[in-house]
Amino acid sequence: MPKRAKPEPGDVVVLEKTGDDDSFEYGGGVLYRKDDGEFWQFWEAPTTKNYLVWTAVIPRDVLKEYKRLSREEIACILDVDMDTLRTMGRSRRHGDRLALIEAISELEGRSAIVRREEELSPWELVQRWGAAIGVDPESVPQVDDDDYLIIEYRGAFGCGQLGDVMLGCFKTFECCAAVIADHSESVGNVSNVYFEVSPGELERLDWNRSKWAGRKSRPLRGQFSRAIWRSKTKEYVRESKKKVRKLKKRSKPGFRGRISKVRV
Repeated sequence: MPKRAKPEPGDVVVLEKTGDDDSFEYGGGVLYRKDDGEFWQFWEAPTTKNYLVWTAVIPRDVLKEYKRLSREEIACILDVDMDTLRTMGRSRRHGDRLALIEAISELEGRSAIVRREEELSPWELVQRWGAAIGVDPESVPQVDDDDYLIIEYRGAFGCGQLGDVMLGCFKTFECCAAVIADHSESVGNVSNVYFEVSPGELERLDWNRSKWAGRKSRPLRGQFSRAIWRSKTKEYVRESKKKVRKLKKRSKPGFRGRISKVRV
């Protein structure tokens, strides 16, 4: 049997999947090791298009890290005696220490354990954790048909939604942002906004609609026709039609102990 490769600095080792069996649909998380630390990233079922993802540290000695909290209350939540609680808090089994972190979150609120909060699109989530949560990363579209795009072409900026919904051609990126903000506000759209960095490569913008709404924008003429817009977005339209596929279940958990090259 071949030896398992040792993790290198910066590698992520997935230890355990947490939450619902269908974490992509209903919420869940991933417990992982990176360098000398253990961490837990978790999320709930999305209420909008994107996921809020939280990261908590799993200390080697949980009770020492959270010494200001009542051990009796934590033990009560877990329904264990004090000796068991102390053992779990320093356990070599990451699942024991995670149970304490979850109990602390229940006792004090999520903010007590979270070190970082970030927003990820469904595509970004499965690019990071698809193999761990059982979703084929290649099956989730990066963009949906109601998402907005900003594309630079011959010194001008075209913007709109995928396919035929072109909102106009403008001299600056800022004008496109303003038009998208007004359009999304008028139709009640909470879609993502992407900028085409290069053909086929999109970057999702950290979008604050209220920052751009209401600004005046004067469209350019003749720089960016609807035919050009359709030709520039047709690959993204095809991408948006992907259907989410779940990975086949294995006899052994495919995610446990696997070294994954992911950015966290």
